[in-house]
Amino acid sequence: MGNDSFFIKTKQDEYRARNVVIATGPFQNPNIPLFSEDIHGSINQLHSSQYKNSSQLLDGNVLVVSYGQTEILFLEKKIQKKGDPIFGFELKHTIKTNDVKVKKRLIGVDKDLLIFEDNTTLKVNNIIWVTGFKHDFHWWKMDGILDREGKVIHSRGVTNTKGLYLIGLPWQYRLGSALLQGIGYNSKYIANKIEDGSPSL
Repeated sequence: MGNDSFFIKTKQDEYRARNVVIATGPFQNPNIPLFSEDIHGSINQLHSSQYKNSSQLLDGNVLVVSYGQTEILFLEKKIQKKGDPIFGFELKHTIKTNDVKVKKRLIGVDKDLLIFEDNTTLKVNNIIWVTGFKHDFHWWKMDGILDREGKVIHSRGVTNTKGLYLIGLPWQYRLGSALLQGIGYNSKYIANKIEDGSPSL
């Protein structure tokens, strides 16, 4: 950045702009716990973004680990033989029939033995990480726009750098800000800020 403009370099060309709106969204890199690297190689691990159907699973049980939840699901056997997702009443039914067991938070691993918050352990054949995604801002060659946790400093998409804006972050303004149905409100807001020449934070 220089002379009140941004320098953008791509594989095809180079550009300069006074305003840049970054709309890369939140679904960039799978967010998988670091201790997954210590899990024994005989256990099949998939992120939810990779999972298509049960043919990707090894024979045996499946552990579904959900991000931000105090409990996770342990599937005694593959119950998605037809590749259908498990939602709502179907999931409740499988829990009642004991095809799916609810486990406490996964906190660690000892080779092929998984350790849970209530000090119970379990051996599994498959793990599906439903743990969301994390942002990747390594390509931003600017200082002072990220906080200590690596999150962008902004207010409703307006950053602390003049001319730099964001669209599509989770909870940027409301629950649906990261979804296609919800970005319209933020897009209109940012467009007005650019047109008005509003200053940064």
